[in-house]
Amino acid sequence: MFKRTGCILLFGLLFSIAAMGNTIYTYSGQPFTTYRCSGSPCNSIPELSSSDRITGSLMVSSPLIGVVGNLPAGSVWSFSVGSYSWSSSDGDETGGQYFQGDASGNLIEWELPIRRPGMGYPGLNIYSNAFAGFGDTFIALGSPGLDIASNTTPGTWTMQSTSGVPEPGTLSLVILATLGAVLMKSKRRRC
Repeated sequence: MFKRTGCILLFGLLFSIAAMGNTIYTYSGQPFTTYRCSGSPCNSIPELSSSDRITGSLMVSSPLIGVVGNLPAGSVWSFSVGSYSWSSSDGDETGGQYFQGDASGNLIEWELPIRRPGMGYPGLNIYSNAFAGFGDTFIALGSPGLDIASNTTPGTWTMQSTSGVPEPGTLSLVILATLGAVLMKSKRRRC
């Protein structure tokens, strides 16, 4: 009984270490095709060049499988376009997020609005065509209104899983469990 329990605990701990790690999603948007300057059509906006596109990354503790409403706690992200950048570490905000991943965690639908705290501009909207009907949008405060660059083709996400390195506390638990299993086995031999 004790032998079986010890083995189960040991394999459980070893499996949890092997399963640790993060999933990193990298986003590459399409070039912007439509510009609106303070509400009127224009050829470009001062904040961007014609080759600018939204790029970024999102790190979560496990793949986003099925429908995920908000990003899991502890998610780390950063996105940029032109000379602008946004990140979770800078206190920028996401709201109204929606992700849907397939059985392997590949993203098939998404909605990710990103804003500065407070006023919210400049900001980004990163959408999949299937969900929102359009692709990426960059929004900046122009004079007298908003300057907007957008496209109708969503970008692509690539997924990469990383193997985890156990924290010292986890590693010490594995060592203690292994020692416990060895001691249990040695006590059984003496009896």
